[in-house]
Amino acid sequence: MQGMELKPRSCWVATGEREAAEAAEKAGLELKPDADFLVVCGGDGTFASVASREDRPLLFVRKKGSVGALAQTSMPALEEDLRRIAEEGCRVAEMMRIECSGVVAFSDVYVTHRTGERSIRYRVEVEGREYTVTGSGVIFSTPQGSSGYTSSAGGPQVKIPRIVVTHICPYKLSKLGDKVVKLEERWHIAHPDSTVKFTLLHPSEASLHADGKLVRVVKAGEELTVRRAKPAKVMVLKPREPGKVLLAAVVESEGSFAAVKGGRGIELPSAGYRGLESAEELASRLGCSLVGYREFYHVEQGAYHVACLLEVSGTPKPQFWASPRELPPSAFTRWSWRVLYEYYRWKGRVIGE
Repeated sequence: MQGMELKPRSCWVATGEREAAEAAEKAGLELKPDADFLVVCGGDGTFASVASREDRPLLFVRKKGSVGALAQTSMPALEEDLRRIAEEGCRVAEMMRIECSGVVAFSDVYVTHRTGERSIRYRVEVEGREYTVTGSGVIFSTPQGSSGYTSSAGGPQVKIPRIVVTHICPYKLSKLGDKVVKLEERWHIAHPDSTVKFTLLHPSEASLHADGKLVRVVKAGEELTVRRAKPAKVMVLKPREPGKVLLAAVVESEGSFAAVKGGRGIELPSAGYRGLESAEELASRLGCSLVGYREFYHVEQGAYHVACLLEVSGTPKPQFWASPRELPPSAFTRWSWRVLYEYYRWKGRVIGE
């Protein structure tokens, strides 16, 4: 995600919460409709709905009871974080959006049977390959959308700009050109500048959804095109205490893991935080060579909770060393366990290194 610095003087609550407006006023920000940025309160569905149509910078605020995976702060911490934004500024990251025949989406667009009770047959053309598939439908997603419906449908999580095509419960036999073949891969990751084409073959009508909402009916024979759209702008808060980022690195070697915990950070480009130590330096300090790494991070009340999965060659020098089954729950932080969960679930399928 590319970024720029923003030090705003005004904001507007796009979702209308009075509590958020009062927090903005107490933080010294002017409230006006043509503000420098918008505050969006809710969960991921609300975020996607606003981000699909708005070009101004957006601050995502998680409300109680909402998932809000993209949220940078929560309602209780909003006043303090808005004050920090007004005084210190923040980073604005660009997040990919896609357009499907004039319909812009922040997370994904998908086509299914109108009633959801039957399968549809359709043709997809992507990067020179043409598939004819029978299944429950097809999803076209952005990187941030790939962790939602795409992930639930068996697709990959993608962390770099790509268009992800995922078939929903496809029949195992498909047509590749004129040949009937087994559909070995139920998903395809396309270059962000490519154009993906969809044509409905059967039945006479299907439903087109964008970010979880029904948009319109698709007719048999109609062709839809999916391509990259102008990116959304999402605000990323600076860590409250740089240098005190919670680090929980998990190093893999021959099926076992070493937990490395401490106060020093490592370089996380996509999180917008450059720590005191790069992934290569961390691996070197452990006495091994870095092969690759994947980062998982969570932002809560402005503080980064970071967990990194490092793949190394050689035997690390960990603070402690054990098979995952031998580790007590107290051995790892909450987010370290999340990394282990993601590793076992997505080994070989997390894209973005």
